[in-house]
Amino acid sequence: MYTSITPAFRAAAEIEQITADTISFVEARLKQLHELAADPAVLAVFGKNATTALTAYSAFLQALSVVKPNHNAPSFDLTVFQPQPDGSVLFVAPEPELASEPITL
Repeated sequence: MYTSITPAFRAAAEIEQITADTISFVEARLKQLHELAADPAVLAVFGKNATTALTAYSAFLQALSVVKPNHNAPSFDLTVFQPQPDGSVLFVAPEPELASEPITL
């Protein structure tokens, strides 16, 4: 009886490891894609497909959030990367942060 349980536990452990490796791979690729696409020139290459690219990235990010809620893959700030009706993405530079302390002369 125990001889049949051991292979089943081994198979379950292998499946669990494959799943963990796959999730780590997806998370790493999403981080890499985010770094590349954070450059407005890269998104400009996508032209009218840039919104589709951001949507696909967001879909993979949501799927990752389901299987690994505590992932650290970043999302795109849609106040900076604004999808346009023609499918392109407009890059709007973020406003510089104001100093919290008043400047005295």
